[in-house]
Amino acid sequence: MNAEDFINDEDKFNVTSRLVLLFPKIDVDPTDLFIDLHELTLWNLQQAHREVLHRSQREMELHDKNRDGFVSFSEYDPPSWVKSATNESFGYDMGWWKEEHFNASDADGDGVLNLTEFNDFLHPADSNNTKLQQWLCKEEIRLVTS
Repeated sequence: MNAEDFINDEDKFNVTSRLVLLFPKIDVDPTDLFIDLHELTLWNLQQAHREVLHRSQREMELHDKNRDGFVSFSEYDPPSWVKSATNESFGYDMGWWKEEHFNASDADGDGVLNLTEFNDFLHPADSNNTKLQQWLCKEEIRLVTS
C-alpha cells in the first residue's frame, strides 16, 4: 500500500493535499523542488499509459476464457459491430481483428497474447513492436490503395 491508499475522501478533493502527494512523484528529473515541462510531460504520458493498460487489463479479462492470463486467437471475439458488418463497411475493411493482426501483436511468438501484447493488439498505433508497426503500415497502404 502507498500513501494514497490512506487518503480520506475529503483529502482526495483537497487540491493542496493532492499537490503534496503528487509533487514528489512528478519532480524526478532531477529532484530539485521544481517541476519543469519535461517532468510534467513525462508524468502525464506515464499516467495516460497506466490508464490505457488498466483498460486493456479489464478488456483482457473479458476475452481470457480459460483464465490463464493470456488470450489466444480462438478466445478473442471481435466486437459485435465487426461481426454484423458487411464487406462495404469501414469496420469490416479495417482488418484489426484478423489473425494476421493478432500474430503481429504476438511479440514473443508463443501463440497467445500477454497483457502487453494484448494492449498492443488493441492500440497498434501506440506500440513499439516492430512486427506490429510493419503490419499497421501494410494495412494503411492497403486501405489507401483499395
